Amino acid sequence: MEVYTIDGSSIDCSFTSIAQCAMTASGQSAQCYANPYAVKSRQPGLGPSPPRRSR
Repeated sequence: MEVYTIDGSSIDCSFTSIAQCAMTASGQSAQCYANPYAVKSRQPGLGPSPPRRSR
């Protein structure tokens, strides 16, 4: 979340979801956006398969 004040702005990356950020930002001069540095969890079954061994 980026909070805007008269003195400038500050960033708070303590939220675990956009919804949680939006609830906190409500009523403030603030904006929520995805953290580009956050580690995304990998869903099982996605991505390349390991090579198959031939017999």
